[in-house]
Amino acid sequence: MESTILLEVCRRVRSRIHAIAVAFAVVENSKTCFLTSDGSRMELAIVDRAIRAGTTIGPHRHEDRIEAAAPIRYGGTILGALIARWTVGTAHDLSRVGPMLGAVAAATAPVLWAADRAAPTGLGDNAERAAGDRAAR
Repeated sequence: MESTILLEVCRRVRSRIHAIAVAFAVVENSKTCFLTSDGSRMELAIVDRAIRAGTTIGPHRHEDRIEAAAPIRYGGTILGALIARWTVGTAHDLSRVGPMLGAVAAATAPVLWAADRAAPTGLGDNAERAAGDRAAR
């Protein structure tokens, strides 16, 4: 149920911020993986940067894309990040994206935590299932 909620959040956020992709990524056993996403291909490097920074990284150009991320904290621990991606030529105003991602990350933290608690061996299994679900589409 939690992964369904998070997927719907990805869809709504993606539509609202005009991104080509939005995803929830989690860190488990020092490995970063996708939990759920909507849209095209994403890179995980932004997740590590957001976690190291401990704060939202607003939209910025990185290599051949524009990306942003907000770490997701629950109970004093960073569980992962909400990430978004745009094409370099986007015509949309992205100035409000950082605060929005931060707010959505805060609002969804309990759901992400519940997904971790519900999974028998943690989020890694859910992430593999989510990747399989995306591949099946």
